[in-house]
Amino acid sequence: MPISKYTYGLDEIKLDGTKIGEVFKGTCKFNAPEPTLTKFYEEGKTNPKLIIQENGEITLEFSIMNPTLQFCKQYLGGTYDDTLKKWSFGNESGIIVPGEFDIISKQGKDILVKEGYLSASIEWDISDTALFLVKCKVFPLLPEDGSEPIEVTEKA
Repeated sequence: MPISKYTYGLDEIKLDGTKIGEVFKGTCKFNAPEPTLTKFYEEGKTNPKLIIQENGEITLEFSIMNPTLQFCKQYLGGTYDDTLKKWSFGNESGIIVPGEFDIISKQGKDILVKEGYLSASIEWDISDTALFLVKCKVFPLLPEDGSEPIEVTEKA
């Protein structure tokens, strides 16, 4: 079977058509968790009479390595002083960034989140063996036109 039939690898992530940054290797995950099942049984019976399924929340998670201070201001909030090259922030600085997210694989299938919110946080193990990372989590939103929020497209 030709290898082109398989989807693998991340080429880049775009937010509203622009590359979002350098995605740290091994951190990009697109998750659709197993649904939660609520089962209703008649007393003394082994099999349920009714099962209600609640799907889990779909998320896209990744970390940006070596972010610029302008990136930090844009996705984490706070203020940036271009003259001093200084980013200032606090606990109340967090922001949520809306937009369209393209997850472009190296081969196979690409994912489009038509509209999502990106929430970011600092993930920095200050040591000689780690980098300054910004952890990003994207939550797909239901489009106003009633269409499905996520599209998966086969590469040509």
